Amino acid sequence: HPWSQDFYYRELVFFKESLERHFQIEISNEALAASIKLYNSIRKLIRALYVMRGGSNPKLLSSELMDVLVAGGVLPPEEFLQLLQEVAAEVDLRSEPVVPSGSVRVLVWGSILDHPHFYRLIEDAGGQVVADDTCLGERFWNKDVPVTEDPFAGLKENYLLNFQCPRVDRGAGAQRFAYLSEMAKQYGVQGVIGYVLSFCDPHKFDYPDLRDYLEKEGIPMLLIDDNYGLLSSGAINTRLQAFIEMLSGK
Repeated sequence: HPWSQDFYYRELVFFKESLERHFQIEISNEALAASIKLYNSIRKLIRALYVMRGGSNPKLLSSELMDVLVAGGVLPPEEFLQLLQEVAAEVDLRSEPVVPSGSVRVLVWGSILDHPHFYRLIEDAGGQVVADDTCLGERFWNKDVPVTEDPFAGLKENYLLNFQCPRVDRGAGAQRFAYLSEMAKQYGVQGVIGYVLSFCDPHKFDYPDLRDYLEKEGIPMLLIDDNYGLLSSGAINTRLQAFIEMLSGK
């Protein structure tokens, strides 16, 4: 709705002005535009790594990719860009696939997930995450922020209008979840593993409808409910193993 767009736009401007007052600095539109371009360069490299991860003979493990993305969360963007360039060059030189033959191809969907260990649990159970739709994964990096004369307009377009997150109303049923079905087909996904943090209500509200939608599409789904610590990794590992064995037909 135009009102929600106007509200979101004004909140972005208010946030910028609050930072300026608190730190006694000026954040110009030119500086914002330069930062958007820098992060778009980062997005482009991350998308290239996603291609290396999701192909028929992956050169990159999802756990390795998550190690890089987690590091990027604490690095200055210029250093993160350099790290991505180095990783992409190293992975591109790999001559052999890093994924064992017969691994089950899965897609991970859910909320904030910055645990490389979760991806290693899937890999140890015989799975390979070839695609994801999480707050810190492809959902965040798969589209560039438009470079516009008014940088706040570009930020609004990306994070409010184009962001596939349960917090945003995108209709119901096929209208809301069709993009996941397309991702599953694109990457040859055999099943979906959901990861939802306790008390992340938007994702929990989406789950029943998403599960039913994927079931109609012939795609099984497992939901892992976690308290952000993988404290019950033993129980999680057991459920992952059972799900992946079911997908593999063992």
